[in-house]
Parts: sequence; structure tokens; C-alpha cells
Amino acid sequence: MTRLGEGPQETGDLRRDPTERTVAAIAGMADEARRERVGAIAAVGTAGMRIAGNSDSLVTAVRDRCGIEIEVISGEEESRLAYIAVRAGLD
Repeated sequence: MTRLGEGPQETGDLRRDPTERTVAAIAGMADEARRERVGAIAAVGTAGMRIAGNSDSLVTAVRDRCGIEIEVISGEEESRLAYIAVRAGLD
């Protein structure tokens, strides 16, 4: 848990420490995926990034460090993907 959501509700912006933790976590997952020779890496931003005024700083940091582009998705798409994930986890 990187606690990226700490801050936007108070300031409207993502805070530095949670952003740095998030970038480090994404970098670690990307490194692992590349070691496993995955075909593609996808990254999406959800509610916290939609409401934060400075989410572009996280997108830029991840792109610069990991070479991964984060797509900030709509609330509707976030709900759709959550539904698919839950369905996949059920018998």
C-alpha cells in the first residue's frame, strides 16, 4: 500500500511522499514483469488521480523512471474493470 490517496482530499494534490512510494512500487512491479518477459505492461490511474490537480507529475515520474504510460481512466471504466475482476475471482 503506497497510500497515494493521502492528501488530495485536503489539498487537491498528490503529496510528495506517497507519490515517491507509488513510483517505486510501480518500478518494482515493472522490473519483475520484465524479468518474467511479459508481453505488455498496462497501468491505469483511478479515482485519486482523477481528482488530484497534479496527477500529471505522477504520470511523468512513472514514464521517466519506468518507461510506462499511465492512462487515467473514467469512473465508469474503473467500475467496469472492478466488476470484471470480481467476476473472474468467483466460481
